[in-house]
Amino acid sequence: MRMRYVHIGWALVLVCLLAATGSWVYNVYKANAAKCDALARSTFRKVLEQEVQKRDTVSFFYASSSGYENLSLEGNIPDSVTVTSEYGKRKYAIPLEKYHNSLVKEGRKRSILSGILEDCPLSADTVNGYWNKLLSDADVQATTHVRISVTDLLEQTSATYSKDAAMPLPTDSLLSYYMGFICEVEATGFISYHWINLVYGWYLYVCFLSFCAFVTIYCFRNKIVNRIKNSFREKEMASSRITMIEDTNLYPVYQLDVDVFFDTKREILKCNDKVATLTPQSACLLRAFLESPDRRLSISEIYTLLWPDGSGTKDRVHSAIYRLRQALKEVSCLTIDNGSICFQLKK
Repeated sequence: MRMRYVHIGWALVLVCLLAATGSWVYNVYKANAAKCDALARSTFRKVLEQEVQKRDTVSFFYASSSGYENLSLEGNIPDSVTVTSEYGKRKYAIPLEKYHNSLVKEGRKRSILSGILEDCPLSADTVNGYWNKLLSDADVQATTHVRISVTDLLEQTSATYSKDAAMPLPTDSLLSYYMGFICEVEATGFISYHWINLVYGWYLYVCFLSFCAFVTIYCFRNKIVNRIKNSFREKEMASSRITMIEDTNLYPVYQLDVDVFFDTKREILKCNDKVATLTPQSACLLRAFLESPDRRLSISEIYTLLWPDGSGTKDRVHSAIYRLRQALKEVSCLTIDNGSICFQLKK
């Protein structure tokens, strides 16, 4: 039954270790993913801005009857815009989300950008390749895909994807930017990470070392426990300071503690003014403890010592130990520890 509880205890330790490690790795993954997402958004916008700048040399005729106007990137948020084309004059609503994520917000510049992108449309492969390069330069290992969607004046949408883009796209984050007078060009970036790329470096080493430490402790648990016990036992024996301070052959005097002495001739324990007189049997037993290795005596050794005629019993042994323990308690902090097959004198 005891071994069963021991195995259950080790299993609980392993489960707790795995749960703590898993939770820690997950938090590291989420934190690093958030940093990579922020970098991915900024680099994706940078790619689109540079792609638009490449088209600065494209000539585009723009007619206006409103005279001179001050142009700015930021303007009033329009609910809708009116476009006159071969399909006639028509009003188009601009969703607030599209306007906020528009690459250019000023109305005339958006109109000019519509014409430029109609003549020189964006390439999904080009945008994706440059975006992936910027992420690699920033040491972000990820899988990226780009979708370019165009909505015409009849509100029909067509889309092109970067090469090797699978549908549906597995993504951890999604970011979109809009271009054109009616925000008709949508560039969407998809990005996904493998967890091993976000949980790297010393994080993995710590997890690996924790697992190795658990396996080592489990495999050598008996030796470790015994070593700890022996270490404490040695400290206890060293702290007891039991020494022989007077050797008169037959009747030595032992110092059991700082002010505690055992006079074998007078069969007394003395601590300053306190004196405990021992019975001959208790005095004989205490001296045997002091002269034995590690201050230990087995039950059979006590039988031979106190009852050489073979009349000893376990009850008589326990009675003798009890009397000696009570005498030690009167003048010192020493006691006799019960074991399964032996007894030990200790603090």
